[in-house]
Amino acid sequence: MDLKPREIIGQIKAKFNIKVSYMKAWDARRKALKTVFGSWEESYRTINLFMDAIVFSMPETIYKIQSSENHGFEKLFFSFGPSINGWSYYRPVLCLDGTFLLGKYRGTLLTAVGIDANNGLYPLAFAIVESECVDSWVWFLNQLHVLLPVVSTRPDLCIIFDRHAGLVRGCREIFPNAAHRHFLRHLRENLKKELLCQKMYMAGNTDDPMVFDRCMKDMIKVKADIHQWLVERDVTSWALTYDGGFRYGVMTTNASESFNGVLKRARGLPIQALVSFRVDLINNENCICSCGKSIIFHIPCAHIVTCISMLRKIHYNYVSKYYSLDNYKMTYVGQFHNIPDRTTWAQHDPSSGIHPLLPPNFRRRSGRPRTNRFRNTMDEGRGSSNRKCAACDSVGHNKAACPTRSAYFRLLNVLSLSIDFFMQCVE
Repeated sequence: MDLKPREIIGQIKAKFNIKVSYMKAWDARRKALKTVFGSWEESYRTINLFMDAIVFSMPETIYKIQSSENHGFEKLFFSFGPSINGWSYYRPVLCLDGTFLLGKYRGTLLTAVGIDANNGLYPLAFAIVESECVDSWVWFLNQLHVLLPVVSTRPDLCIIFDRHAGLVRGCREIFPNAAHRHFLRHLRENLKKELLCQKMYMAGNTDDPMVFDRCMKDMIKVKADIHQWLVERDVTSWALTYDGGFRYGVMTTNASESFNGVLKRARGLPIQALVSFRVDLINNENCICSCGKSIIFHIPCAHIVTCISMLRKIHYNYVSKYYSLDNYKMTYVGQFHNIPDRTTWAQHDPSSGIHPLLPPNFRRRSGRPRTNRFRNTMDEGRGSSNRKCAACDSVGHNKAACPTRSAYFRLLNVLSLSIDFFMQCVE
């Protein structure tokens, strides 16, 4: 499903020793997707039947489709049954993030991703909406609260997100009792001065109150109003030292962003292919130390381990149950089943309220997708390059930009002009 045209060209070349053009490979991929999933319009038209087929194969799966008055697709929220069953066995931490889609129609994929006992990604819920706006995030969080009671009733729930206005408002209104924590790196990008960025990031990541106080004092010397702005943001929302143990040491939304990276090559597929594209997964005692690390990470610190060893006790009994092997096994006890064949799906019946849906009216423009995102250090790629010049065999540039080749052709041009001038003089 995620083959790129250039990969198709390479496979055809390796198997049949035939080189096809890029447009022919692109068109073949388009026809193959249409054969497997139908056209983009057909994919939207039968999305409700497709989701019913998933519920039939995994009965505890939930979904909700919102459509317009003329039965045009607007929003889709879904969560797979095995993911719902495993939610109560891993840490009560959810990372929220969104990523744009690349298909024929515009859209954004919103995700709620957790972290299992082995620090692995555990996707819980998804939504496909028109754009990442306030209304979309509020709608997503409302479905998460209403349709997934295992989330809304979870004690000590912690939600980590960037400071998007929709997330701030939705979490405040829909999950008022949950611990709201900010993505530290996004917060750091708001500080343009390099020294302030380093001090703020160090203050947010440290679990030592003395280091935190020292960094904050250094920031006052550089710019006092920035220090005041951070204090007004509620220190518990971004500083690990004053977190209270809700984060379990998770300071970023890398879980959801990494999962978005997994789905990167599926974001240009029809909606049914995007839904079916998934990754193959899947007696404590309280102890407190003055260093505070056991409360923050829910794992005994070195001081507690030393004391427990002197008492001839096992320190594993003091580790949170969310890191245990039993919880790790129970997280993935649910199984994902194959989706039934299209011929077994139910049929549309307008009399019972099951209407064929129309594609959304937010059609993507033709040509290469353009983005209005402000790029920062998180969007920077690796500095190294593996390009090799065909003219001088050096790494870091190609043949067209080769400095040696440019000098060579300049020399040839000078020689050519000299020969022409000499021939004219002879004549």
